[in-house]
Amino acid sequence: MHARSARLFVLTLLALSLPVFAAPARTVTIVVKQNGAPVAGARVMIAADEKDAIGKTDAQGKMTLSTTSAKISVTADKGTGKGSASGTDALLNVALAGGAQ
Repeated sequence: MHARSARLFVLTLLALSLPVFAAPARTVTIVVKQNGAPVAGARVMIAADEKDAIGKTDAQGKMTLSTTSAKISVTADKGTGKGSASGTDALLNVALAGGAQ
C-alpha cells in the first residue's frame, strides 16, 4: 500500500509540474462591406474567449486583431447599417444591411 501511495504522489507531482500550453495566437482580419463596397470607420465589436474589443475599420474597411480564441464573433455597424459574423477563419466578412454608407 505504501508503494502505491508513493507512486500516486510522484504522478501527481509530475502532473502539476507540467506546463499548461495556451493556444497559439493567430491573426484574424475582419472586412466590413455594404453593397459590396468597403466601409471605412465602421464600429466593430469583437467577442472572443480571452477578451472583448471594440475598434474601427480603416479606409479599406478592414480591422486586424490577434487572438488565441478558436472562434470569434463580430458585430459591426455604421449609421443604421448593421451586420454580424462569427467563425474560425483568418478572414471574416461582415456585410452591413440597411442604412446608407
